[in-house]
Amino acid sequence: MRVVVEKVGSGPDHALSSTEVRTLIRAAEAELGTFPGLKVHLKATLPANTLFDRPVIYSRSGNRLNVICRGLAREVAVREVLRELVRMAADPVVRQGHRLSAAQLRAIDVRVDQILPKVMESLGVRGT
Repeated sequence: MRVVVEKVGSGPDHALSSTEVRTLIRAAEAELGTFPGLKVHLKATLPANTLFDRPVIYSRSGNRLNVICRGLAREVAVREVLRELVRMAADPVVRQGHRLSAAQLRAIDVRVDQILPKVMESLGVRGT
């Protein structure tokens, strides 16, 4: 897995480091299956300045997970990455469009809530 971190000139830092992203994805793979050849791109964009409604979006064309986590709380960033990984595991042929309905998010969050404690523990956070 390759993790690219865009430099931040000013403002808030990334909520997750490249090491934390690797640890998070490895822990998630233990629960969801592997994501071969996945590239992760920690973008310098602020979440408020993106066109997408979610801060983590998978791009099938480049097998890339775009993570826009500057200024987010660490736990929120972890949850958002897990949401996208759960979505990818449930639907390996990701469709066009990146919007999810409230019902889809609720279904994804059920699975995220099951694996979140294990992932947070692997990141060294207890009691979440």
